[in-house]
Formats: sequence, structure tokens, C-alpha cells
Amino acid sequence: MKLDLTTFAGITTDSREVKPGYLFVALKGTKFNGEEYVKIALDSGAALVLVSHEFDDAAFANDKIVKVKNPRKALSEIAARYYGAQPENIVAVTGTNGKTSTVNFFRQICKLAGYSSASMGTLGIIADGISNDNDDAMTSPDPMILHAHLALLYSRGITHLGIEASSHGLSQHRLDSVEIKAAGFTNLTRDHLDYHNNMHDYFNAKTRLFTEILPSSGTAVLNADVPEFAILEAICKRRHVNIISYGKNAKHLKLLDAGKNITLEAFGKKYEEVFNLAGEFQYSNVLCAIGLAVGVGIPVEEAIVYISSLKAATGRLEKVARHNGGDIYIDYAHSPDALEKTLLSLRHMYKGKLYVIFGAGGDRDVARRTLMGDVATKFADFAIVTDDNPRTEDPAKIRMEIMAHCPNAKEFDDRTKAIEYGVGLLKKGDALLIAGKGHETYQIIGTKKIYYSDHDAVEAALKT
Repeated sequence: MKLDLTTFAGITTDSREVKPGYLFVALKGTKFNGEEYVKIALDSGAALVLVSHEFDDAAFANDKIVKVKNPRKALSEIAARYYGAQPENIVAVTGTNGKTSTVNFFRQICKLAGYSSASMGTLGIIADGISNDNDDAMTSPDPMILHAHLALLYSRGITHLGIEASSHGLSQHRLDSVEIKAAGFTNLTRDHLDYHNNMHDYFNAKTRLFTEILPSSGTAVLNADVPEFAILEAICKRRHVNIISYGKNAKHLKLLDAGKNITLEAFGKKYEEVFNLAGEFQYSNVLCAIGLAVGVGIPVEEAIVYISSLKAATGRLEKVARHNGGDIYIDYAHSPDALEKTLLSLRHMYKGKLYVIFGAGGDRDVARRTLMGDVATKFADFAIVTDDNPRTEDPAKIRMEIMAHCPNAKEFDDRTKAIEYGVGLLKKGDALLIAGKGHETYQIIGTKKIYYSDHDAVEAALKT
């Protein structure tokens, strides 16, 4: 529907923010239903209220209520029109793991190629000259916030932008009106099943990036080494979308050898570059980023040259310190698959003991806890179980459920003390992985966010 947005004093989805002349978009969420606050919005002076077709407006005898098929999609369209400008070359990346690293590598490649670039997602906005506060960052933010950020980046001269596209954001139409030129897919493993009914629904949410958001004139950058490749390739071929495949089984960006140097065949030509990143999975993320760069017009031979200059994103298998000859890493891995891949990467790098500190989030997929316990038992020499973000659950109960599948682990109810203990175990040739929190600077205990940083905890441990 077309509205004259200049007639509204503001636009919001929060009834508490409604002022006279505002447009209120009533959204149904998992915890709150905005349609229950329509009367409050009208009483506060809303000029217009958008609701779903199912809304019963019998009790409202006025013309300020407008029914639309999909209020979330309508909000994305409204936000895009309200803020207008977007950077010229936007790419989006979806997948369970690797989104943050991939968009960061894309940003770095574009910057090294001489373009004004940025990334947006779990780490907030990263761009030269723009301050970043990621405490409240969402992987895919609300459309009004998202388009306000896009307009800001455009006004600051940003021409190349990488965005993380979460399954939540895609299923809730938050990115529907973002004008992307290329879209990347990393992988699909168990995650967010507290929100999606099953893995089928989870995957379908991610495919929206390729079925509905990426235009047919765009480029799909697909991981040829994952089971979902064939499905996504078929979807893109039906839509006549340009496809760039990457990975060991790829046609376009084929990984030939992964070591201290990376050797690949790019569109039929062989290249070899120094690879300074830790973690085997980073080879895949870098190739995806190169494909996205090619998708926005950067020559492949130019993008590949910058591989040796790439740096890991904060909290993504980030080497933060060395103690007694052993190395300490912080990583965001908070799912069984991510934890396994990270531990395996470190196992191949170190001949000594491999230690891991981890926990599991409360109010989330409960089955993940036992699976992560299994992974730690299988792939680490010694595990230390502590708290992640317990939220409203009993932290001791979460730890107990992990410990049931990690019986030889040591348990700490204080993450800082767990890290102090883990650091103290290190000897020459060892590695310590602190998993789960990554870049985060808080713990969610109950309903409160309390300042906490794994980076700070490591620094403190090294002083004791």
C-alpha cells in the first residue's frame, strides 16, 4: 500500500512511543502482540494504525485502522521509503555459522580495494568514522533501525556494505526492502530451534534471501561443500540469478590446498596467497567474501591479493594472549557444530593439550547442552563448564545438564574464575579455547544485562 509518509510525525512499532500524528504498525511477536495495544496507540493520538487482515476491528468505529496482508513486510517497505538512501553495493550473508567473519572479510577486501566500506550485524556497525556500540546490536535489526543505519552510512559516503542476514530477520521480513546486489550462504547446522519449529523451517527461513530478496540481476555466492548447495543452486537457476560457487567442490572458487598458504582455482586460474587466519573454517568464509566482492564488481584477481592482509573479526577464533608457551583464543562458538569445528581447527594447530571453557544459554534449545557436552568430551583434552547467558533459568541446572555428558569436566559458577583456572593450566604447546561469548560485553542473568567480557577476564587472569 502507498501512504504519504510525510504526513506522519513519526513511525513506530512500540505503542509506548506513539505520539499525536504517529503511524503505529502492530506486529505479532513471540512474546508480545502489538494488536493488543491498538487502543492505547489510538488514545495516544496515532494518525493511522496498520494491522493484519485477521484483526477484529468491530470494537473500533473509526477509519484510522488499516488492514494489510503482512504488517511486517509493509513495515520494511515503509522504512525503506521513509529513509530512502542506501549504499550502492550491499551484500547479505546468511547461514548458521560464519556470517560475522564473512561480512567483515568483505568489508576489509572492499576497503583494501579503495572503496568506502562497512559491515553490519552481530558486532554492530563497523565503518571508519562511525562509533560502534554493539551491546544492543542485533544480527538483523528492526526495519526502522536498519534503514536509519543504511541512510546514515549512505550520508557518510559508504558505497560497499556487508550485512548479516539472520533466520529471524529473514522470516520476519526485516531485510525485504534492502537493495542487495549479492547474497552469500555459508552453512546450516542446528541452531535457533527455540524459534523455528524444526530444521526444515529454519532452512526455509534462510532461503528467503535467495527466493524473494535477491533480485534476478544479482549474484548468489553458494557453498558447494554443504548438503544445501544443490537446493539453493536449483532455486537460483530457476530465477536466472548469477551463481558463484566456492569450496573444495566448487566450479568457480575452488579450494585446492589449505595451509599456511591458501591455493585456489578462481574461474579457471590458479592462485596462491599467504593465509594468516586461524581455523580451517575461515578458508570457506574468505572464499565466500571474495565471491561477494566479485558480485559487486571487484575483479577476482584483485580481491584474492588481499587475502594475506585479512584480520579475524573480534571474538571469532581470536588469538588474544599467550601464557607459559600456550595460546589463548576467544570464539563466539555457542552451538555444537561451531564448537566442534573450532576445536578441530585448534587440534590441527597444536601438539600439546587442548582445553575448552564453555557453557550454554538459558531459555534456548535445551538439547544443545548435552550435544555441546559430547563435543567437548570428544574433541578437547579437558573441559571447564561454566555459565554463558543463563537468562531466567537456574545456571546450576544448565551446568548439570552439560556435565551429564561431560563427566570429567571441572565446573565453575563464576566465568571469570573458570578462565583464571584455565589460563593456569597452560604449558608450552597448549591451547585454551574460551567459547560462547566472543565479542559480547555482558552476561544476561535473570532479565538483567550485567557487564562482563571474556577479554577482560583473560587480561585479569594473566595478572594473577
